Amino acid sequence: MRDRVVVVSAPGRVELVEQDAAPLRPGTFRVETLFSGVSAGTELSYVKGTNPYLHVTWNADLGLFQPGEASTPYPVTRLGYMQVGRVVESDTPAVAVGAVGAMTYGHRTGWLADPVAERFVPLPDDLDPLLGVYVAHMGPICANGLLHAAADLHGAGVRSLGDGVRGRRVAVVGAGVVALLTALFARRHGAASVVVLDPTPQRRQVAEALGLETLDPGSDDPAAVLKTRWAHTAGDRGADVVFQCRGQPWALQLALRLLRPQGTVIDLAFYQRRA
Repeated sequence: MRDRVVVVSAPGRVELVEQDAAPLRPGTFRVETLFSGVSAGTELSYVKGTNPYLHVTWNADLGLFQPGEASTPYPVTRLGYMQVGRVVESDTPAVAVGAVGAMTYGHRTGWLADPVAERFVPLPDDLDPLLGVYVAHMGPICANGLLHAAADLHGAGVRSLGDGVRGRRVAVVGAGVVALLTALFARRHGAASVVVLDPTPQRRQVAEALGLETLDPGSDDPAAVLKTRWAHTAGDRGADVVFQCRGQPWALQLALRLLRPQGTVIDLAFYQRRA
């Protein structure tokens, strides 16, 4: 049995490579890929050659990129974290043959998994499995953003995903997948107001189609607009929390300008330059 795997061998060069599939072992299960989602930010940065992991060393202890050998040099052989697969073989009672679930094993036609070491999230029968690409990793990234906002407000007293946004004024900078999911989470969990800010008209149109309010940061001063609208007390205007979801310096600057005094910015962006 052979699997086909997406490999980025050099900047601008993407290949399909065949590999021998690993044999089923006791306690493991095999999936065939139904859908595999491509991240337009992190993954394409490997194709463009702009990902910092390609050029410098990631110090996990310090949480810093530092000069040194590339942490992920070419060829990049495991790329992707938004997969949906159907179980075709299983030697574990934990995962049944025929189950459809979300996983994070990269762009490939099949995968041998260990349920103890890897996450398999079963998808409900009434969910379009195509949407399952957001379940295993992308959705949790956005949910973690809300939990960070909740922890900032309540510390160890957090009890639900909405504790950091409920009844609060929320701005979201960016309108990519992370931003839109975060904005929808905030709205669903009781934010008093949610505004998405992005300079790209097509992205704003998608946000508006989802029922989200948008602002173009290039047309008027969005900080002045929102601080005029979001008044708390004298001298206290602006967003309670801003989710920064676009990996550009201007976006982080905008996020800080939108805040009320003592407000919070949760930065969910991936910065490719000067990281």
